Amino acid sequence: MKMKFKINFWRWLLKPMLLLLIVLCPVSFVRGNILSKSDKNSISSSFVADSSLSHFWDHYQFSGSTIPVDSFATAFENYLSVLQSVPHKQGLKAFGHFLKLISPNSYFEPATEHLVDSLMFSAHASSYDDFYIAFLQRKLKRCRLSSSEKERAEFRLKLLQSNLVGHLASNFSFITREGVKGNLRKLPKDADYIVIFFDPDCMQCQMLVSSLRSNLMLIECIRKGRIHVLAVDTEPDIPMWERIKNDLPASWTVACDEGTIQEEGSYDLRSYPAIYLLGKRQKVILKNASLTTLLIQLERYFR
Repeated sequence: MKMKFKINFWRWLLKPMLLLLIVLCPVSFVRGNILSKSDKNSISSSFVADSSLSHFWDHYQFSGSTIPVDSFATAFENYLSVLQSVPHKQGLKAFGHFLKLISPNSYFEPATEHLVDSLMFSAHASSYDDFYIAFLQRKLKRCRLSSSEKERAEFRLKLLQSNLVGHLASNFSFITREGVKGNLRKLPKDADYIVIFFDPDCMQCQMLVSSLRSNLMLIECIRKGRIHVLAVDTEPDIPMWERIKNDLPASWTVACDEGTIQEEGSYDLRSYPAIYLLGKRQKVILKNASLTTLLIQLERYFR
């Protein structure tokens, strides 16, 4: 009896102590794994950013004109930085809430439109595309627009929603440097394609070609038939085209646009070079990718 009492006593004493130890223990457990210090910092930073995003506009009275537009512009730029620091879906939800604050009668609506257009649709702002799409959809649905404003918003929305990752790439026609007419659909489907839209006068385009020409990983992928490269001049100046067409690598398919890309607005060419990566079935893998992103993807083909 005494032995049984002792066992029950220790169970009664140790169980709450163990629970208390787990609660107070400074080590965090996720799915049975101990979080590293960097993981804790990342979670902490994400939490701080989320909290900052949720209350960012608490002190702004959007129905009045008490805040100078310049101050609002600075705040909006800071807001975009915070949007980029939280998970994408979370950022989109927060941005949707912000758009609701900017009512059609708001003093800040014109300033917001100008800021969104200049900061989210600039040459190097493709990371904001989903946010800008949400803005355009709201604008077309809620705002009274002139015919030119509506046409501009619809064109931009169509441009941003074309050739999304995972979707079939839009077809376009071209003429190769050998003088052969072709189009995207007629290209061999035995490998993935890097499609580069370029302007011969563009310095960044020249730098990109130089980097890829000497990239051993890409050279090997082309040699093994894992990757093809299609470089398309979308600003065809015939004398310039004739001068530069043979300067690009012989292993690439080099062509000039027949006019369909620019006229139809089927590809987002806000800046040059515009880099796309297409799979064997011509579905978009990368859209408006940077050289760094492209090279990271190429490592998977090289293995």
